[in-house]
Amino acid sequence: MRMKKIKKERDCGGLKDTPQQFPLKNIISKILSQVNEKFSTSIILILCLIFLAPLNALSVMESENYQIKYETISAGEGPEKSENYQMSQSVGELGSGEGRSQNYVVGAGWVFGIMANLPPAPTLVNDGSPAYYNKLHFIINPGNNPSDTLFAIAITDDNWSTVRYIQNDNTVGDTLGPEDWQTYEEWGGASGELVTGLEPETGYKIRVRAKQGDFTMTGWGPESAEAYTSALFFTFSISANALDFQSLSPSAVSTVNYQVTTSTNGEWGYVTTIVEDGNFRIEGGHEITDVSDGEVSAGHEEYGIRTSGSEGQMNDQDYPINSVPQTIASYSGPIEDSQTTVNHRVSIDPATPAGLYHHIVTLISTSTF
Repeated sequence: MRMKKIKKERDCGGLKDTPQQFPLKNIISKILSQVNEKFSTSIILILCLIFLAPLNALSVMESENYQIKYETISAGEGPEKSENYQMSQSVGELGSGEGRSQNYVVGAGWVFGIMANLPPAPTLVNDGSPAYYNKLHFIINPGNNPSDTLFAIAITDDNWSTVRYIQNDNTVGDTLGPEDWQTYEEWGGASGELVTGLEPETGYKIRVRAKQGDFTMTGWGPESAEAYTSALFFTFSISANALDFQSLSPSAVSTVNYQVTTSTNGEWGYVTTIVEDGNFRIEGGHEITDVSDGEVSAGHEEYGIRTSGSEGQMNDQDYPINSVPQTIASYSGPIEDSQTTVNHRVSIDPATPAGLYHHIVTLISTSTF
């Protein structure tokens, strides 16, 4: 007995059998035309059971040419999202290799397209004079990113076996906080910044990543050339170890001088002091009085020192030397070949006893690292 064509819709488990939902209806109708109604009903029931299977169960995560990683497919509408969050992904064709080299990568898909530009290699150098022992100078390359792009900087001293991060105060920390993402200008712009708190005699590399808004963070860009911190160093020299005033005269001020030279890469510079073992004197006898009015003058019995040079601390007048150390030169940071001239000045009056006058002065220079 042949089935008659039925115009009304068939309800299979609550799912209406319409051409829009079952594209195979025409094929099924041809099959049914060859069998009895009872048998065809069985087929329809079987087909309904097949098509009523959950969509998740029918979703295949990969095929011969395509693969979806770390995602599930649901029967809901639109992209994967909730009231507050939305996830966007790209699906691409699998290949035998990656579109990348040591310095470049070719990316595809919607997510890759909205990412910030990957920052090129930054600059890292030790350009201190003298060379830095605890800091290095870095300049990041913004890579044609907009001015509001934020950048983070990773640093390593063991070729990336250990990774640390430059903090927003230019120190080095173990974690990367939101405050450590800064704009190109906040990282010093074209002048760059100094990363501090590094170990002496150690090689470092840095690399940079970028982001501009949500879902735009890049991977880490190419690394800088390796830069090395210096060893700690400090040198101090005096151009003479003995001075001779020759003959003293009441009509003139007698002077002798020498230079003290200091070099240091100490973070807080150096201080040079002077101290005496006693007044300028004849052994067991007369002592020449220390200057008290700021100037050693001819015809007056007095003795003192004055300095000259940009780091000299007694440049403005003549000062007495005493048994308590006094600063004659200093500088507040690393400096190379800092030279200060120390001028000893003495005068006598007609009543000053003749004799061999002498005393010992000691100069001490220290550097703070």
